[in-house]
Amino acid sequence: MTVRQIKKQVVEYERGRFLEQYKLDAIMDMNLVRFTSPGMYPELINHILVHKYYINEKQTEEIPFETAAKSWYDNVFLPIVVQIKRDKLLSSFPGKTEADLYMWIVRHWDNLKSDTGKPVSIESASLDYKRRFGKGTTARWWAWMREFFSRK
Repeated sequence: MTVRQIKKQVVEYERGRFLEQYKLDAIMDMNLVRFTSPGMYPELINHILVHKYYINEKQTEEIPFETAAKSWYDNVFLPIVVQIKRDKLLSSFPGKTEADLYMWIVRHWDNLKSDTGKPVSIESASLDYKRRFGKGTTARWWAWMREFFSRK
């Protein structure tokens, strides 16, 4: 078994546990929330819990986790996925998903805001992430060639 296969199995295990424990596939399209790196599903729970915290600050009663998850999906995740598609980021990150890019861009966005001490739009963060970390046409071609010839 290769490292890539082990990593893929770990991600699928985490996804299965996530879906089993939280049952969010009943309230959101979990086909769009699919990661390729281990550790992302537990981090996703933290994103939802932080979103829940901010919603609860304005409420008199605590909202359920499922309500916060649906709000996170509709008001945080999907708008960032729209930005990812608008900026055509997937083409610069071969083999990655919108959910992977969501996680990386949000981390980058937080870093930009803390580094500059100023507000940064998600559009600016998205484009900056692509510029700094995305693969150009030649690099994408070589990545595709490596992937193609390493298949079994």
